[in-house]
Amino acid sequence: MSVFLALAAIELFFRLLSEPPRAQGYRLIYNPELDFPKFYLKDGKLFWRLRPNLQIKSGFVVSGEYRTNSEGFRDQEFVENRSVGKKKILCLGNSVTFGWGVAEEKAYPQVLQNLISSEYEVYNCAQTGYTTFQGKLLLGELLQKYHPDIVTIAYIWNDLLPAANGIADSKQKMPPPSILSVQNFLARFAAYRWGRFFFLKISSKTPAASEMPRVPLVEYRTNLLEILDNCRAHQVQPVLVLPPAPKQEWLGVQAKRYQKLFYEPFRQYAAAVKELSAIRQITLVNADSALAGELSIWENLPEDFVHPAAVAHKKIAELIFAALTESNTSSIPK
Repeated sequence: MSVFLALAAIELFFRLLSEPPRAQGYRLIYNPELDFPKFYLKDGKLFWRLRPNLQIKSGFVVSGEYRTNSEGFRDQEFVENRSVGKKKILCLGNSVTFGWGVAEEKAYPQVLQNLISSEYEVYNCAQTGYTTFQGKLLLGELLQKYHPDIVTIAYIWNDLLPAANGIADSKQKMPPPSILSVQNFLARFAAYRWGRFFFLKISSKTPAASEMPRVPLVEYRTNLLEILDNCRAHQVQPVLVLPPAPKQEWLGVQAKRYQKLFYEPFRQYAAAVKELSAIRQITLVNADSALAGELSIWENLPEDFVHPAAVAHKKIAELIFAALTESNTSSIPK
């Protein structure tokens, strides 16, 4: 009893503190399951995923209120059975699709739900920080579970980010499932999270700078092709979505620094998306082109040039709706 009371007192003390700051490890430059274990689970295949049934009001990566359903997605509960008579649209993507920094109902998957026919259910299946490598694995799970009719695919920014110590996503290694389960359980406790923070701060080295992206361009094209082929194999209509990027001159003094790191790679990866869309005759929603000159869709420049404001989400949803209406004239009313 004394030991239990002592541990409870220690846990209570650490819960009164704020969450520990980022303890950046050696494995990935952006690594939510390491930096924010209160909100993320370690995953043997996907590296991380958001914990289910979250209600987040503070201490998250970015300010705002966030929730997750029982599957760990930022949306209402999903219906697995198709007997309800509604068709399903799954929105795959990273933090842009997730709705980073905007209210849940203003993220473009939820806006699309309000625009589209009541015969459709739109599921926001985005996970923050995901690349096409993670996306193709996640898609395999979702196709089997939800049997969607349409899948929108929006991955680019995380793919081109530098890989920690030059180790691409496809080469990353995770601990055995038994170790991950123990770590995920212990991460529920504030005392453990603080203890791990201090341990990593002492033992881990800052990741070395690298020119290797998390997903090299060749692998990016391959991953997208696998995603598209998997959709077609399951009689699912894929829709490629190219998110917007602000004009380089809008970044002020940061513009020159970001040119080589982000802008040049973005154009190369974006070109691959357009090429695959043309070759495979896949619907492309080019939000980058459609919103190119609209400074109003960016609220946090130059600090954040990846995540547009709510007004951009509304326009992206409208673009997707228009594309779906055009390609499915018999089933989606205008």
